[in-house]
Amino acid sequence: MGMGAENPPLTNEEKKNRILEILRARSQGSECQISLEELSSLCGWSPKTVGKYLRELEREGLLSSQRRRRQPKVYRIVDPHPRSEQRPEGSPLERIPGGNLTEEFRSTIRKGGRLLLLGPEGIGKSYRLSEIQRDGLSRDFEAILPLRAGPPKEFLLQLVTALLEAGLLDPEEAEGLRGMRVQELLDLVKRAVSGQKVLLLIDDLDRATPRLRRELYELLEEPDLAVVATATEEEKLGGLTDHFFVREIPPLSRSEVYAWVDSFIRARGITVQGGRRGLERLKEYIYSRSRGIPRKVQALLAKVEVQGHVDPKFAREELVIGGRVSFIDMTWIIVLTAAVALAIRYLSLGLHDRLLYVLAGFAYAGFFVLRFFSYRWRRR
Repeated sequence: MGMGAENPPLTNEEKKNRILEILRARSQGSECQISLEELSSLCGWSPKTVGKYLRELEREGLLSSQRRRRQPKVYRIVDPHPRSEQRPEGSPLERIPGGNLTEEFRSTIRKGGRLLLLGPEGIGKSYRLSEIQRDGLSRDFEAILPLRAGPPKEFLLQLVTALLEAGLLDPEEAEGLRGMRVQELLDLVKRAVSGQKVLLLIDDLDRATPRLRRELYELLEEPDLAVVATATEEEKLGGLTDHFFVREIPPLSRSEVYAWVDSFIRARGITVQGGRRGLERLKEYIYSRSRGIPRKVQALLAKVEVQGHVDPKFAREELVIGGRVSFIDMTWIIVLTAAVALAIRYLSLGLHDRLLYVLAGFAYAGFFVLRFFSYRWRRR
């Protein structure tokens, strides 16, 4: 009796999707409280493996977690498409300057081109890489391998492991991986990808060490190897950028942020004090404090969702992204007020002037008022 064909191993993306499906199935609203051990048993993988994919989901902005003392973590599934269930073509999260580049973007990848996506932290670079995996490009490639730049051996071990999972590398060749040198790992990778259409998705390429950049130069000599990479600082890449079409990802425009906030507030039924005018103020607050960076917009909207309503005080004091609050230095004003109050008091005593004495009392009152507000006047 012949044995049935074994199911192919799940890709990293499929494993992450399975974790998300389990969390969604057990969630109440958008939150799920579950221990790592229980989640591991439901997935059928080790806690270490599940923890790794949970961290990747958090880095991609699809999941957030909250640690609770002596209780399982609470996982919150972040809506990856906050403005609509189906994102229209050319939507802000896919837009790249220079016309309708969504199709150009896909076409370049299919032809084996190499793209470098540049932009500040939180602009959506990693999100785009995850979108590429879900874009149906798998029909054009033998494998799509997500990677993260780092030390050369660690990077190449990631790559070899991904090639093994994709079935492009003979397990016998990969025996004793940890004991291999960097050059041996590189040769192994080059043999595996030679003549194969493989797409590498490299996140944070600007974190590559000089040694890794040298290894990548060799790897990029493979003609069938397509690469999409992300970076924050182009100057750190040196001559490596010569191998890429560089595309800078712009922040969202004011109108795009306004539309996002508007649809978010309506979809969740959040009350905004002040009606339409209050909503317009909220939109401006979020745009001015996020500067169109999608991750910052998401963080601010998450605060709004937790609050459940928006009033002027909340908008003014809570919708702040990062950094310390800067206060006006009032030391010299307080010292000057105290000196003036003392001078007027002694002058009134010397001149026996009751009016000056009363004025000194007002100066003292001003001194205590200023002391009260000295750490409450924020610099905008």
